[in-house]
Amino acid sequence: MNSWAVGMSTTQISESSNAFLKDYLNCDHNLMEFFMHFERVLYKKRYKELEAEYNLSQKLPRVSIPTLMLKQVAEIYTKTIFEEFQNDYVQSIEAVIVGTINDGESTIFTIRTVEDEKQDKNVRMDRDGSLSCSCKKFEVKDILCRHFVKVLRDICNVMDLPPLYILKRWTKKARAECVKDRC
Repeated sequence: MNSWAVGMSTTQISESSNAFLKDYLNCDHNLMEFFMHFERVLYKKRYKELEAEYNLSQKLPRVSIPTLMLKQVAEIYTKTIFEEFQNDYVQSIEAVIVGTINDGESTIFTIRTVEDEKQDKNVRMDRDGSLSCSCKKFEVKDILCRHFVKVLRDICNVMDLPPLYILKRWTKKARAECVKDRC
């Protein structure tokens, strides 16, 4: 089964939910009191989300290196995701491509970074231009890793992040559209 959990384990998700609800649940409450408390909790959560969304729209994150790609994602991504991407971008500058293998179907680039000198990562570029990395950060967290960015920048000469790699869930406009029920 494939499911997306922002890099969190099932146990972490469960513990997070339990911690969130434990202050509001009491075994002495009847069903009506439970729903009244639960409704209050949801109201507070929604209000905090609206505050965060407003703050996102009012200020852009600080771009440490004024490149086209970082300027682009600073306008698109939420502050937290932008900072994580920017960190990987900076680390990709120090990364080195130490090997290239072409097997006819794809090209595999071996990337060495300062932090992971003992564990090189492989970025595979298929004929159609699609990329995948052995660190699996994009598959797990839906955010490009430093190895991926290194190949995009240095091999593909990409200046802007391709739309294919900008997932809506991390953008400032993630809540702009209505969510439709399957039924």
